[in-house]
Amino acid sequence: MRHRRLLIAALIIAPSLFLLLTATVGNADRTPQSETSQAQPDPPVDVASAGSAFDCGYQKSGEAFEKFIEGIERGEYPDPELKGAMPKPPAIRTGQKGISALSDADLFIFEDGSNLLQSNFSDGALFNLMTQAANAVIAEHGDQFDYFAFFVSANPNHQIGAAFYLPIFNDVAGIGDGFFNFRNAYGLNSNVAYGYVMMWEVNDWQPGSGGPAGFTRLVLAQEFEHRWAMFLNPINGGRAMQGDDAGCGRSAHWSFRVDGQGSGMEIREWTGTNPATRVPSTLTFNTDIPGGVFSYTDLYLMGYVSPAEMDAGNSELRFMDNSCSSPYVGPIFNMNSAHIVATNGQRIPNSTDAQKDFRCAWTMIHPNNQPPSQAQIDRALDIMDQQQLDWNYSTLERGTLDNSLIAGSFSGTPLMGPAPLTVDFTFDSLYETYSWDWDFGDGDVDTIPNPQHTFGPGLYDVELEIDTELGTRFVIKRNYVTAWADTVDPADMTVPYDTGSFYWEIHATNGVPIEEFVIPVSLTNVPAVIKLDSVSRVGTRTEYFELKQNVFNNALFGQLAVLLRADNGGGSVPLPPGSGPIARIWMTTKPAALPGDTIALTFAPLEGIALEHQTITTSFEPVSYPAVVTLTGPPCGCDCHADPLCDLVTNVFDVVKAVDVGFRSVPPEPDPNPLCSRQTTDINCDDVTNVFDVVGLVDVAFRSGDPETVFCDPCAL
Repeated sequence: MRHRRLLIAALIIAPSLFLLLTATVGNADRTPQSETSQAQPDPPVDVASAGSAFDCGYQKSGEAFEKFIEGIERGEYPDPELKGAMPKPPAIRTGQKGISALSDADLFIFEDGSNLLQSNFSDGALFNLMTQAANAVIAEHGDQFDYFAFFVSANPNHQIGAAFYLPIFNDVAGIGDGFFNFRNAYGLNSNVAYGYVMMWEVNDWQPGSGGPAGFTRLVLAQEFEHRWAMFLNPINGGRAMQGDDAGCGRSAHWSFRVDGQGSGMEIREWTGTNPATRVPSTLTFNTDIPGGVFSYTDLYLMGYVSPAEMDAGNSELRFMDNSCSSPYVGPIFNMNSAHIVATNGQRIPNSTDAQKDFRCAWTMIHPNNQPPSQAQIDRALDIMDQQQLDWNYSTLERGTLDNSLIAGSFSGTPLMGPAPLTVDFTFDSLYETYSWDWDFGDGDVDTIPNPQHTFGPGLYDVELEIDTELGTRFVIKRNYVTAWADTVDPADMTVPYDTGSFYWEIHATNGVPIEEFVIPVSLTNVPAVIKLDSVSRVGTRTEYFELKQNVFNNALFGQLAVLLRADNGGGSVPLPPGSGPIARIWMTTKPAALPGDTIALTFAPLEGIALEHQTITTSFEPVSYPAVVTLTGPPCGCDCHADPLCDLVTNVFDVVKAVDVGFRSVPPEPDPNPLCSRQTTDINCDDVTNVFDVVGLVDVAFRSGDPETVFCDPCAL
């Protein structure tokens, strides 16, 4: 059988020397170049330090996509996007709670009908073939897989590395990588998949746990961890976290200068100080998680531990400042999570909210009319079994990677609606099932095949563990049931009539995470009493939202609709359940405003734009309540009543003024306060200035009359 050549990089311990060696690998099991063994009671496997040099053909997302486009331009395969949007089944987003025991039915068999892999294929043509296989899996088993991974049963014409990861989607911030989504561009019929893993010929990988199988386990860990790593920006002083592609590791992998106690992602293990000695093997099991394929720093990038847990878990995290030569003598920089966050930002979502359980669909690609042998299928399943164990153990039993293809399924109806929401669940499987253990995500459980359950407000994962003729299987449907009791309830408020600019807070209570709000606002007494200025999210629960956009604007007459969106490409998380203001309506009182005027607020639809809350699963209209702003002020403010000259004293000149107004047709002086409608000389408030008003002024000015009895209250009548 024809052999293929694999480039294996080995660091020669001599100043500035880096040698590329070639090693011939055929159908014989792959053997590490170096190996040390140490027994560990947990996990119950031989955790040999099977760390040999490894040629990862990691594909950078942008460069891989360019190769794919080049193949389209050469006419090697059609452009998926020119076919129009492919119909996509609902995203199930399932995972596992435990570890499935795999069977033949869990390996998808796909025929390379044109024998592409036996030809001088381009990278883009390979990616297209992988997409065809992935779409075949989705068509048969649904859109429920985070990864699509591949073995091939026969030697290909050539390879991209010994294995590679092809990134398709990223929505995680703080890991040094940008956001991207190539699902549609590649023609992948999925709303949930993150990437492809190609392991090439199955016979090249040793199954099991000990000895040469350790190399297989570490390579799988590296390729699957490429979902998140290693893309970190340099930290303090330009210390590069990635390799330099010139002797100190490779880009998209840890630099050999980093001492992180070993992992599949090639974070190295150094011992001692001045000199510090590097363990020769590139791929090594972690010593802080004995036998683990990930380091604590890897687990931070993957979303399994917080920054504080990363720092506590790492026995050492150091950077050799001057070189990666071993033995090393020179300055060593002690790192921690704060240095990573300082130049890369916080990981979003954080370890509390990050996805922990993943599903992978494994496919065996075979040449036309040459199906894989049972021995090849068994080998693949053994490798897949061990990978599940490694993932669960190495993530501190916080996460799972479910490699089962056939897991049974269930459906529920209705899946969304106002709380309390009663859902009927129906289980379905092609295989005999002996027991059912339901977990509805709210603390309640059941053990019958087709239960009914009532949910209060919230967004719920529903989990099912089943015992079948294939063994124990687990199905988790993430964010499966949405029950809402959300309200939008602004409070009544009062403001001074002459306050000028002010805001009115819109309060909302949400029982489920909200990705998007649509808020139509209608105000009365606009523009007569107030002017509607804008809607703002500053100082509210949505202040971190990335988008605020007016979707309807008739502010001149008190109508405005605004869209608030958490994630507009920057990766911000939905608004967590809670209660408080989500927006502020800014407005300004007009000169004509008077105490007692009111402004009513309602959320009626504006030209079809209705009040709406958008969750990650659905949208709905919350219950809303109207509210009123009442303008307040002092009593009408007739400050110069009974003081016609408004000089703060009542005397003969005021009496003369009253005589002039009442008997000589002299116009009265208006009160300087525009809210006062009385004449300053109308002492008794009978709407006319006459002899009684003159007598009243004389009594106050010259006879010590009591103003409280002589005068009236001009604002009370």
